[in-house]
Parts: sequence; structure tokens; C-alpha cells
Amino acid sequence: MGKTLIVGEVQNGAIREASLELVALARKLGGDLVSLVIGKGVGAAAEELAKKGGGKVLCADDAALANYGPETFTAVILRAIKAESPDLVLLSNSSN
Repeated sequence: MGKTLIVGEVQNGAIREASLELVALARKLGGDLVSLVIGKGVGAAAEELAKKGGGKVLCADDAALANYGPETFTAVILRAIKAESPDLVLLSNSSN
């Protein structure tokens, strides 16, 4: 497998379990792993994901990303895809 990009979910400042499950799946597939964490004040969550096997972790930390918005989050994800050129993008779909 080539490169996988995981879009990590953060809830209450921590990486959600669903994102860690995606890390495990990506590791099974093999290849390079890049993770993306989006939000406001998510630096610690990005570090957590890196420590738990998230590979190279990109952190989009900005006040404008404090609340989920489809347009803003999509723009950030598209920038990461453009920058990293992954072969596969994995996202979880957790309810709040």
C-alpha cells in the first residue's frame, strides 16, 4: 500500500477511539501513514495521536476551526490531500 491519510476526530480535547481504530487499520494495510487533526487548541490531541501510532501528524489549529463546519473542514482536508498525495483517505463517522 502507498500512503494513507487519516482524519482524526477530537472530542473534549482527546482523540476519539474511532480514530485509533483507523490507525490500527492503516497499520495493517502498510505503507506510510499521515494523520490530520483539526480544531482549536488541538496540539495535545495531535501529540497523543502521534504517540499512539498516527505516523506523521499534521495539525490544523485555528480559532476558526473551533466548531465543525463542512466547508471549513473540507477545505483543510483538501489542503492536506494536496500536500501529502495519499492513495487512501480514512475518516470515521462518529455521532456526538
